[in-house]
Amino acid sequence: MKQLKNNIKALIKEKGKTQEEVASALGIKQNTLSEKIGKNERIKFQLISDIADILEIPIIDIITYPDKYVKEVKKCEKCEELSLQIKHLNEYIELLKKQIKD
Repeated sequence: MKQLKNNIKALIKEKGKTQEEVASALGIKQNTLSEKIGKNERIKFQLISDIADILEIPIIDIITYPDKYVKEVKKCEKCEELSLQIKHLNEYIELLKKQIKD
């Protein structure tokens, strides 16, 4: 279990994200995520799955890190452009949500 949590921490860093960014995408606070991947408790599969989605990797890659069992498939140029646009829209939506709360 400890290795799995270490894998999650390493992959978050490897993907250039912070725990705060991942926690925000999960809809929780950074300290809550830190507790979930830091304690000696079992980590729920759903959390692993959600983190894999946020990091855009297969769950098996979290489990087997640093080995990868699912080869990366290069996206077409248009797909990457659309993915970037979606990312920017999601960031804009989060910004709007924060403004509404304030």
